[in-house]
Amino acid sequence: MPRLHRLAPGILFLALACTSIPYRAAPTTPSPVVSTPDRLIVLGDDGNLRSMAPDGTNVVPFTTDAGPDVQIDQPVASPDGSAVAWAEIRNGQPSVVIASRTGQPLQTVPMGLAPFFLQWDPTSTNIAYLGNAAQGLGMGVIKNAVAAPEDVAIGGGSPFYLSWSPDGQRLLVHVGETQLGVTDANADLRRVHDRPGQFQAPIWLADGRTVYDREKGTQQQLVVADGGTPDVLATFTGSVAFDASPDGTRLAYRIDGGGSRDDGLYVQPLDGGKPTLVTRVGAPAFFWSPIGDRLLLLTVKGGGSTRTARWNVWSGDQVLPLDRYQPSETFGQRYLPFFDQYAQAFTPWSPDGNAFAFAGVIDGTAGVYVQPADGGAPTRVSDGEFVLWSPPERPTSTN
Repeated sequence: MPRLHRLAPGILFLALACTSIPYRAAPTTPSPVVSTPDRLIVLGDDGNLRSMAPDGTNVVPFTTDAGPDVQIDQPVASPDGSAVAWAEIRNGQPSVVIASRTGQPLQTVPMGLAPFFLQWDPTSTNIAYLGNAAQGLGMGVIKNAVAAPEDVAIGGGSPFYLSWSPDGQRLLVHVGETQLGVTDANADLRRVHDRPGQFQAPIWLADGRTVYDREKGTQQQLVVADGGTPDVLATFTGSVAFDASPDGTRLAYRIDGGGSRDDGLYVQPLDGGKPTLVTRVGAPAFFWSPIGDRLLLLTVKGGGSTRTARWNVWSGDQVLPLDRYQPSETFGQRYLPFFDQYAQAFTPWSPDGNAFAFAGVIDGTAGVYVQPADGGAPTRVSDGEFVLWSPPERPTSTN
């Protein structure tokens, strides 16, 4: 399935001419017992999707018939932990499938394009998607995904990156090399005055502020904006990738200046304050823990046959290096180049922040591993090419 990095840069934001296909409700099946509040969602070596307890027990299959005519991809859990969605191509027909956390099918939404990226909005109501279209790349939203799905095509252009508003009604989008703005289901783009700089995914914080990179003369500026004059966090030369802590208080960002003195991974308060240098070693991906007290970063050293990767945990005063490993092909090729976009869609962290999960090879043994965040040996819990950690299901309000 084509990916973001295979698409040529574009400069167009436009309404898509995708055919609207009525959704079909999935058949109802008995729900298996799910005894653990949080679950690993695993894309197995056989191409099928399943959930399991963090120790690999209590396995619940979402799919069982993956093969040449059935392709499963891009699983993503809703923020409230109640549902899982994934992209599926069955006998040439692409769709987005939604199931409950217990594995009960909820909806199958036929699509006019094959999605290669899915992201729930913060309210767990709508799903944004990206996929290949006649214009190069298409973006749309499945509104009311669980209750009454409606596929709404919104825009196109490439590359294309997005971030949901806190209320799930709008999207902050970065399209091509020149367009940065806010859009809604009417496909109207309200541009940000600044010209976007060299970055991929913007961030819309829970408090309503936005984070992006802009051009400033011959340099770049990483800024946080709240409707008025943006506050500058860093001025530098090169490109930047960033991820905000879940509580919106801190930003982790990596500056890639081609060997400049600013190169490195930093953490900085979003309300001001000096940045803290985490590492100058190449860090192609980093993810905040759910409570924002730790930063998980992947570091890579060397090249070719001598290239090695390892996870590290930064806790504010030190970086704890963990075992070296080789990332799975799926994670390395499909997720790693766009980690800043995916960091807004899924997490490898357990809900309590005491462990994280990853897929890869350790000492010649491939599989899905769970790693204690404070060190210790990782535990292989399953085969698989990709894993995310689904949060516990939030209680439904009775008010």
